[in-house]
Amino acid sequence: MVPGNNDEVLAADLPVPFLLFLEKQIIDWRTMVSHLPVLDPEIVWTPDHQNGGARSEDVATTRARKVPTVLVKAPATDKHPAQTEVYMRDEIVGDWTLTRFSGAVSASRKRQLTTRADALLDTLRKAVERANAGPVTTQEVGADLFHYLLAP
Repeated sequence: MVPGNNDEVLAADLPVPFLLFLEKQIIDWRTMVSHLPVLDPEIVWTPDHQNGGARSEDVATTRARKVPTVLVKAPATDKHPAQTEVYMRDEIVGDWTLTRFSGAVSASRKRQLTTRADALLDTLRKAVERANAGPVTTQEVGADLFHYLLAP
């Protein structure tokens, strides 16, 4: 098998039934990767090594509440009541800092994983064509394939 353009052989001389099984597994893998959530592109994300995901920049905001306040337009006299108006005034309650955390992958990483799965599927389909006439041998290739799929 020769996935991608770097001509790295992960396994050779695999039997057809195993190649067909492997093709189904890679299709399932690609389906799972295509459903991965992607980081919001409107937010600046940095890797968060402590939590193993991504972290947004801190956004400081203030919280205010509306407080009714009376405005005296004209004071009361012995002949007329006071002329007043109630208006709402903003009073700052406190400061908040918002930090977003996410376990989603970046769009480029998702595209990279999908491209690798597609390249491997293409290679597997070509290998099935070549393997129909070859001898059967026992091999273990799972670790090498997942290393290829998950490599940074």
